[in-house]
Order: sequence, then structure tokens, then C-alpha cells
Amino acid sequence: MNTEAATGSDARLRVLAGLELEGDEPHPFAPVYRETIEVGRTLRSVYSLTLRRAIALAQLMPAHAALGTRLSVRNGAQETIARVVALPFL
Repeated sequence: MNTEAATGSDARLRVLAGLELEGDEPHPFAPVYRETIEVGRTLRSVYSLTLRRAIALAQLMPAHAALGTRLSVRNGAQETIARVVALPFL
């Protein structure tokens, strides 16, 4: 995995974005990838009773934070597909 893009001075250039995860399990403080490049990290993540799925607040590189962008959240060996959504989650 290429984490070069998420290190060094680029790590400070992040925007807040909402993620809807495909599944019920929250993934707090997990790396977020677009293909093999780490593009951010989730901050808080919870199960939303209203949306009936897990959601997360994430810090993402601006180039990967467009609404509808498909990403993956990796928590250990588990990988979950996520989609960038507008904030707030209402």
C-alpha cells in the first residue's frame, strides 16, 4: 500500500467529510483509501439508527472528498466500502 500521499506536509491539507459505510459496524480512527493510496482517516464513527448503517466523520485530502466518491475504510484485515456524503448526516 502506498501511504506516501498521506505523510509529510500533505498530512496537514485535509477537509472534513461525511462517510456512509456499507455495513453496520463503525470504524473510528481507521485509514481511508482510494484504491491503494491512503487519502485520509476517520475520526468518529457510529451506527446511525436513522440511516440504518454506520457513518463516519473523516479528514480527507481535498481531491478525494467530492460528494459520491467511493472509498474504502480499512480496520485491520477488514475493508468496508464507503461513500462521501454531505454534512450533516440529516
